[in-house]
Amino acid sequence: MSDLSGERHLFLVNSEHDEGFSQWWQTVHIPEVVATVPGIVAGQIFQLSSVQVAAKPTELRPYLAVYEIEGDPAAAISALHAVRDAGKLSPSPASGRIGSTSAVYAPMTAKLTSPQS
Repeated sequence: MSDLSGERHLFLVNSEHDEGFSQWWQTVHIPEVVATVPGIVAGQIFQLSSVQVAAKPTELRPYLAVYEIEGDPAAAISALHAVRDAGKLSPSPASGRIGSTSAVYAPMTAKLTSPQS
């Protein structure tokens, strides 16, 4: 097994929300998280595509935020909670009205890229 200590963990948040929340998530929340939470070094939002391998998965929510964690993922998630609890992140306009699930994923392999990219 190769050394994966330099590989980034992924923190995924699968969510459903309205347009106002989407705008806040893109322009306020992700930039604040990346700028203020030690260990979270990148963030990006994706929307469920109309192109799927099988029929559109009904169990998935339409939006996915992907945060990249560098270093200890437990420390980054702890720092995220501390920053949030200290009021250093702008409050969500949804005030608890959205459904979401989240999880941290650890790399199992080194990242492979196409030689064409």
